[in-house]
Amino acid sequence: MMTKNAPSPALPLDEHGVRAAVARAEKAWNAADAAAFAACMAEDVDVVGLLGERYHGRDVVEIGHRHIFETIYRGSRAAYTIEQLRFLRPDVAIVVLHQKMRSYLEPHAVISTARQRQISDEMHHSEARATLTLVKQRSWAIAAFHNTAVASTVTALA
Repeated sequence: MMTKNAPSPALPLDEHGVRAAVARAEKAWNAADAAAFAACMAEDVDVVGLLGERYHGRDVVEIGHRHIFETIYRGSRAAYTIEQLRFLRPDVAIVVLHQKMRSYLEPHAVISTARQRQISDEMHHSEARATLTLVKQRSWAIAAFHNTAVASTVTALA
């Protein structure tokens, strides 16, 4: 007698693992640890920064973050809130992340190409939203990170 193969049970969605990966990135930022921040990324990560610049690769992320942690974001603090988490597959997740930052950059300077010269003596608040695509390899890693500044003033259409 032939038996039908039972469908394999669906893989559990690893929401805890995704949230832990985002928490590791936040912790690395707050420690100004460029190596740990980059370690949250896939080897071939694609990043779009606040100014629309594009980066590719974990090594580039580490070098860039080492620089900003020593300059414009020295002493900054970030708080990440996951606004949305959606699984495309059990091994691919999309996260919409709200980031609140305290830094020595005034809010208008965060999205300015002149930001290197606009560091003040006071801490200021700014906000950004990022869309992250995470993939599960050995652990969850950020494969794409697209960062967008939140406007400091509400527009008529908002």
